[in-house]
Order: sequence, then structure tokens, then C-alpha cells
Amino acid sequence: MKNTFPLPIILFSLLSASATAASAATSTPADTTQALEVIRKKHNLPALAVVVVKDGKIFDRAAVGVRKSGDPALVSTNDVFHIGSCTKSMTATLTAMLIEEGKLRWDSTIADKFPELKGKMNEQYCPLAAGQPASHRSRGNRALFSR
Repeated sequence: MKNTFPLPIILFSLLSASATAASAATSTPADTTQALEVIRKKHNLPALAVVVVKDGKIFDRAAVGVRKSGDPALVSTNDVFHIGSCTKSMTATLTAMLIEEGKLRWDSTIADKFPELKGKMNEQYCPLAAGQPASHRSRGNRALFSR
């Protein structure tokens, strides 16, 4: 049976992933577990999980908490987390956080932020602005994502 978790668990997983990834070079699995447990308790979540992927390989992963509130069965890194169609809202939230930090603008393009990749990526992606995927408009983005 698949285990599913509500959006707050997934959202906090992704938000904590950025913090975990930033310190992953010097962290240990125990550090990651401890950091997740602090976030889980602070936000009163039943469970929290994170996976850090670097160069296509799993660099770090951890899961803390229980599969269901009131049930003692612990969550693991092998459990399935159902995210449904929440990726647009998560992408928009993470993009907005980078914009607030001054690391990105809504009109920043992939080619602007990663000029070293300009000749290596599909040329249709070069003009894609950070705000476009968050706009929830398929007609404007269809040409960029079809092929």
C-alpha cells in the first residue's frame, strides 16, 4: 500500500532540502536527520523526508517521524511520498524565495543564470523566464515544453 502525505510535509521537505544541500558537503547523515527532526517538531508534522541529489547520484537522504499521526510506524527513506499536482505551487514558492533573496528575478532566464550552458541546452529553453513555469499558463509555455 502506498503511503501518502499532505502538502505541508512535502513542501517542508523541499524547503529544507535547500538548507540541507547547502551544507551537504560537510554534513553527516546524523546531521541531516537531526536538522529534519528540528523542522518536523517545530511545524508539528508527522513526518519529513529529504533527498539530496548531486551529479545524478544520491548524496544524502533522511526521513524522520511516523507514517500516520497517532500510529507508531516510523517513516523511512523507502516510503512513497505522493505529491500529486503540487509541483507548480512548490516551484513558484521556491522561485519566490530566491527572488526575495535577490538571487533571481521573475524575468531572469535560464541562459542569464547559466551562461556556460547556453550552447549545450535546447535553444528553446534559453529564453524561459523564472516566472513562466509559475504562471500556470500552458499556451504560452507549450512551445517550450513540446517535442
